[in-house]
Amino acid sequence: MKTFSRNIKLNDYNRILLSDTAPFDVPIIFSNNSFYKKIEVLENKSAFLRSTFDYLFTPRKLDKYTIPMRYKIRKSDFNYRHMGLLHPSSQLMILEFYKSFSHQIIHYCSQSTYSIRRPKKVASFFFVRNAIENNHNLRTGAAESVSDENKYRHATSYFSYDRYTRLYQFFESEEYLNLETKYTDFWSLDISKCFESIYTHSIEWATKSKFISKDFNVKDSFGAIFDKLMQKSNYNETNGIIIGNEFSRIFAEVILQAVDRKTLEMLEKIGIRENEDYDIRRYVDDYFIFANSGDTAQKVTNILEDNLRQYKLHLNSNKTKKLTKPFITKITKSKIETSKAIDELYNILFSYEDKKIKINPKRIRRNHHVIKSFLNRIKAACSDDIDSYNVMTGYVLSAFLNNVKKITDSITDENRSNFSSSKNAFVIILRIAFHLFSVNPSNSNSIKLSSLMYLSFVFFEKNFKEEDETIKLLINSFIKDFFSSGKCKQLLDNSYNYFSIEFANLLFVSRNMGTDFLLTPKQIDQIFDLDAIESKNTSFAKEEENSDYFRLMAFLYYVGDEQEYNRLKERAVKLINQRLSNLSAITKDAKLSYLALDSIACPYIDEKVRTKWACRLFKEVFGKEIPLSDKSSFFKAISEEEWFISWKHPELWNLLEKKELHFDY
Repeated sequence: MKTFSRNIKLNDYNRILLSDTAPFDVPIIFSNNSFYKKIEVLENKSAFLRSTFDYLFTPRKLDKYTIPMRYKIRKSDFNYRHMGLLHPSSQLMILEFYKSFSHQIIHYCSQSTYSIRRPKKVASFFFVRNAIENNHNLRTGAAESVSDENKYRHATSYFSYDRYTRLYQFFESEEYLNLETKYTDFWSLDISKCFESIYTHSIEWATKSKFISKDFNVKDSFGAIFDKLMQKSNYNETNGIIIGNEFSRIFAEVILQAVDRKTLEMLEKIGIRENEDYDIRRYVDDYFIFANSGDTAQKVTNILEDNLRQYKLHLNSNKTKKLTKPFITKITKSKIETSKAIDELYNILFSYEDKKIKINPKRIRRNHHVIKSFLNRIKAACSDDIDSYNVMTGYVLSAFLNNVKKITDSITDENRSNFSSSKNAFVIILRIAFHLFSVNPSNSNSIKLSSLMYLSFVFFEKNFKEEDETIKLLINSFIKDFFSSGKCKQLLDNSYNYFSIEFANLLFVSRNMGTDFLLTPKQIDQIFDLDAIESKNTSFAKEEENSDYFRLMAFLYYVGDEQEYNRLKERAVKLINQRLSNLSAITKDAKLSYLALDSIACPYIDEKVRTKWACRLFKEVFGKEIPLSDKSSFFKAISEEEWFISWKHPELWNLLEKKELHFDY
C-alpha cells in the first residue's frame, strides 16, 4: 500500500496537544482536536471566550497543582490499567515545556545504545496511508479545508522516533534476525509497574547538566523543572507518574537512558563487552538481552537490576523469559499458525488480480463451517499458551481491518455487481471479529472492531445502496448479542467506578448507522448504568478515579435527540447539574473542567439548562453574577464550538483514523 508524506510547520507547537499530552486510551469521541483549533484562532474570538480560556487554562508558574482525572481501562477480564487524563492547563504547561526544552529532551534521549524507541528529532512531516486517505472520502460531512483537517487528522507525534514505533517491528526486523544469528541466549525482562514506581525526583539524578530556560523564568536545571512539572500536573505526587500519554513515556525514557548508560559502563569494567559478549535492546520498559551464554546473560541482568534499584525500579521476575536458540516463543509459534489460518481464509474469500484484491464470486454455502473452522485453527494454534490467544485476537483483528481497507480502496465493477459474495465475505469477517473481541475486549481491540464495523457498513452504503440495510442489520444483531451476553454482563458488573470505554466505542459506531438500529432504552440503561452514577453524587468531587465524565458524555452522544430516551436523558442532565453545582475547583480538577465545558457545548441538552451552567461558569471566572445583557453572548461564546467531545456524527471516521495512525506503544 502506497504512502506519501506531508510537511508540518515546525513552529506549530500547539500540535503537541494532538499527540503528546492526552492518553491514547480514551473514548473515540474524545480528543484535543477542537481544543487545538480553539487555541489556533483564540485571538480572533470574543473577549468572553478569551477571558474564560485565560482563567481556566493559561499556564502560570509551576507553583500550583492540578488533579488529573483517573480512570480504568480493561487489561484482562478481571484486571485493569489505571490511566490519567491531565487538566487542560497542565497540558498547556507541557506545551510550554516542549517549546523551551525540545532540544534537551532529544539530547537526554540519545544517551543509550540500548533504546529502540526514543525521540530523535522534531518531526517535520508525517506519513499518510493512501487507502486510509481514500477511505475518508467514503462518508464525511466535515466542512473544513483539506490542509487544516489533515493537520489534526494525521499528526501522531511531536517528535520523530528512532528506531521502532511498535514492538512487533523489532521482532520482524533484520536486526533481530542478525542478533539471533549472533548469540546463543535470549532473555526477556520487564520492569514491574514501571510508571507507577517512578520517583519523580529521580529525573534530576538522570540529568546532570544544567540547561537553563529563560522562558520559564526559573533558574533551575532541566531535570528539576521536568520533575516539578510532573508533580504539579499529578496532584503533587512524587511517587509514580501518569500513565497513558507520550509525555510520561518521554519522562521514563530519560530516566531509563541513564540506567542503560550506567549498565553499559559497569559491564565494560568487568570485561563484558557490548556487540561482542552481549547486546541489549530496550523498548520503553521492556529489556531484551542477547548473550553468548546463559552465564553472561545472568551477569548482565544482575548489573541491570542493581542500576534499576538505584532509581527505585525493579524487574518483574514472573515475566522473565529465558530462551536458547532458536529464539522462538509460544506466541511466535501461535502467530505462525494463525498467519496460515488467515491466509487460508483469505483464499476462500478473496482473490488478487493486477495487485488488486477482489471478493471471490464463488458462493459459500455454509458460512458457519468456514467460521467454525477458522476459530478452531486459532484455538489450536494457541493451545499451549492461553496468553497467546489474547495476543492473537488483536493480530487477527488487525489483519482483517487491513484487508477491508484494501477492499474499500480497490473495489471493482465486478465486485459491485456481486452483492451476495460481498455480503458473505463481510458476514464471515464480522462474525469472527465479534467473537474474538468477546474473548479479549481490550481498548485496542475495540478500536480495530469499531473501524472494521464502520468501514463495512459505509462500504455497503456506497456500493450497494439498495442493500446496505442488510449489513447494518447484521452488525446490529452482533452488537445486541454481545451486550446481552453473559460475558458482557459479567464484565460490566465486575468493578466499582468503572465505565467500559471499550464497549462504548462499539456503540458510537452503531449510532452512526442510523436511528433504525438503536438499542432499546432498557438496554441503554443497563449499559450506561445511571444508577451507579447517582449512587456517587456526593463523592464526585472527592474521587480522583472517577469515570462519570466519560460515561455521561458517551450516553448523550448515543441518545442524541431521540425522544424514546427522554426519560433517561432527563436523569443524566440532573446528574450533570448536581456535579456542576459548585465550580470552585474547575481550574485544578480535570474531571470537573471537562464535564462543565463539554456539557455546556452539548447540542442534545436543552439550551436553557446549558445557559444556567454557563452563568455559573461566568460567576466563577469573573467573580460576579452575569448581567442579563451579557447572558446570551457569553453562552454563545462558550457553547457554539466543541471543546473535547466531538458531537458531530460524521466526524467519527476522522477520530477512528487518528486512533489507528497514532502509534500506541
